[in-house]
Order: sequence, then structure tokens, then C-alpha cells
Amino acid sequence: MWKQLAVALLIACGNLRAQVPMSDVVKSFVKVNAPVVALEHVRVIDGSGAAPVEDQAVIIEGGRIRAVGSPATTPAPAGATVLDLTGYTVIPGLVGMHDHMFYPSPRTGRGVPPVYTELAFSGPRLYLAGGVTSLRTTGSIALYRHRREEADRLRRRARSQDSRHRALPRRSRCLYAQHARTHRT
Repeated sequence: MWKQLAVALLIACGNLRAQVPMSDVVKSFVKVNAPVVALEHVRVIDGSGAAPVEDQAVIIEGGRIRAVGSPATTPAPAGATVLDLTGYTVIPGLVGMHDHMFYPSPRTGRGVPPVYTELAFSGPRLYLAGGVTSLRTTGSIALYRHRREEADRLRRRARSQDSRHRALPRRSRCLYAQHARTHRT
């Protein structure tokens, strides 16, 4: 599995190189920094649902995939850095559609609200190492705070309007507040 992720990272970093100059931090993640790279004898999974294709050559030029085919019909261009990656798998960059950049830190005691830590430095690097080349982060601290305040408001309203809610578990009160208001006896 690590071999497949390494190849995905190699390709993703090649794309980064083509878009902007690489910082020293980005360079530390790039294995090959060449204008033309040929990945030979790899298994290619194209992401379309088709069966994997064995023993393929992938030509990357300027950070973009220029050709894919058998090594016999897709020779490496002159001056290309050629990597024999027998046993490796090349996959398209993954698109994360539900990724988090904030995670709760451990609570220090009872009654202490959770602290959400932003993973601005390590988060993107961990996603990239896992093959995610594009992501959509979900939520924000402001949104979570708003939802919690709204849930607290509904809980208080439910308690004051209907004594039957006092018997329900705390989390259930806000879920059943609307039901209780519309079904009073």
C-alpha cells in the first residue's frame, strides 16, 4: 500500500512543481524533481471503474501526465528521468469531499468545553501523503459554535414549555422540542 501512496505523492508533487516554485518544505516531500519523468512497468488504475492495467508506462512532463501506454509503445522521451517501478501502482489523485481541518483536543476536566485545534500545517501534508490532491474541508469553528448555541436555546425553550421533556435524556430534548410543541395534550 505504501508503494501506491508514494507514487501518488510523486505525481501530486510533480503537479505542485508545475504550478508554483517549490518551497524548501515542499521539496522535502518530492522524490524526483525533473521536467520529464517516465514511470515504467507500473500498474495503472485510472479511476473509471475499469480493471487495472499491468506493465504500463506513464510519461509526466511539466507536472502533467502526457502519455500512458505499454513501455513498448510509449517510450521515455530523450532526457527523461526514468524510474523502474515494477510492483508499484499509479492512481489518480483522490478528491476528499468530507475532510476535517479541525479536531477536538482532549478535555482537561468536567465542564470544560472542547477546544478545536486547526491542523493547518500537518493536516494538508497528511492528506497529500494519503493520495488526496484536492479536498473540501467541512465545517468551521463558527458553525459548530452556532449549532451548539442553537441546540442550547432549543433545550431551554423545551424545558420551559413542556414538563414532559424533563424525563428525556438531555440530548433528546432538543430533538423532540418541535414534536412536543405540536402534539400537546
